[in-house]
Amino acid sequence: MRKNKLGPLGPMLLFFIIVNGVVVTGKSFLAKWNINQDVMIIGNLILLVVTIGSFFLISRSLNSSNPNSFVRAMYGSFMIKFFLIAGVAAVYILVTKKNVNKVGLIACVGLYFIYTFIEVAALTKLLKQKRMPKKEVAIDHLKDYLPPGTYEPVLGYLRQYKVHLTVARERKSVLGDYRHRTHHDNHRISVNGNLNKYSFLITLLHELAHLLTFEQYNNKVLAHGREWKTIYGRLLEQFLQHNVFPPDIHTELLQSLQNPAASSCAEDGLLRVLRRYDPQGNRHRLVEELLTNALFRISDGRVFQKKEKLRKRFKCIEVKTGKVYLFSPVYEVEMVSG
Repeated sequence: MRKNKLGPLGPMLLFFIIVNGVVVTGKSFLAKWNINQDVMIIGNLILLVVTIGSFFLISRSLNSSNPNSFVRAMYGSFMIKFFLIAGVAAVYILVTKKNVNKVGLIACVGLYFIYTFIEVAALTKLLKQKRMPKKEVAIDHLKDYLPPGTYEPVLGYLRQYKVHLTVARERKSVLGDYRHRTHHDNHRISVNGNLNKYSFLITLLHELAHLLTFEQYNNKVLAHGREWKTIYGRLLEQFLQHNVFPPDIHTELLQSLQNPAASSCAEDGLLRVLRRYDPQGNRHRLVEELLTNALFRISDGRVFQKKEKLRKRFKCIEVKTGKVYLFSPVYEVEMVSG
C-alpha cells in the first residue's frame, strides 16, 4: 500500500481540491440553489488555511512534557478558529448587507464541520502514534528478542497469518497488544522491547492466542474467555515440550496452564521467576522486597511508604496526600532513600 506523502494533511487538501472542483465545474447547479460561486471558493480557501493553522498549533503541543497541554491547545485552537471564521462571516455580512448569500454561508458552515472532523481525525492519529511509538522489526532481527530454538516456530505463525509485528518502547500499562485484521490491514501485534527474552516470548504467545481465537471465533467470544485460554494453553504446550524455558520458568508455566491469566505474565509466581532473567542493574524492586516503612516511587512520580500486608496486598500511604492504597506484592517500584 502506497503511503500518503502529504501525511496527516493529505485528506484535508484532497477535500479542498474536490470541493473547489465541484464549485468551479458546477456553476449552473449552484445557481439553481442560489449559491454564489465566489462565496464558496473564497470560503473553502479560508477554511483550509484556518484549519491547517489550527492543526499545526495543536500538533506542536504533542512535543510538550505536560500531559494537559494537548487538551488545552485543542480547546484553545478550536475556539480561536471558530471566532475567526465567525468574524470573517460578520465582515462579509456587513460589507454586502442586503446582498448576503445566505445559502452560500450555510454551505460554508457545513464545510466548516467537515474540515473540523478531518482535523480531529488527523490529530487523533498523531496522538496515538505519540503515545505508543513503535519500530518495525526486520524479520532477521527477531532472533535477538527470542530465546534460542524459538525463532522458527514463531516465524511460522507470523508468516502463516501475515502478522505485522512491531516492538514498542516500554509501556507501563501493557506488555503487548493485538489488533485483528481488517479489509485494509493485516493482523497487528506489538510487544514491549524492554522485556527479557522469555517474557517477550510469553507475551508474544499471549497475543498470538488472541489472533488464533479471532480466526476461529471472530468477535463472538470473550477476550480472555474459555476459548482463548484453551488456545493459549495449546500454544504454551508446544514450546514447553521442546524445553525452551529454564526449569524454574517451565515449572511456573505448567502451573499456569491450569487457568491462564488474562494479562500476559500476570501470575505472581511467574513474574517473580521471570525477573531473574532481566538485565543486571535493574533499579526497580518489587513491593514485597521492600522493608516495612520504606519509601518508594512509582512511574508517575508519586512517592509512597510501605506498610503492613492486608491479605494479598500491601497497604501503602501516599506521602503527599496521606491517602491509603493497596499494592500488589509484585508491583515494580523505584526505591527512595530516606
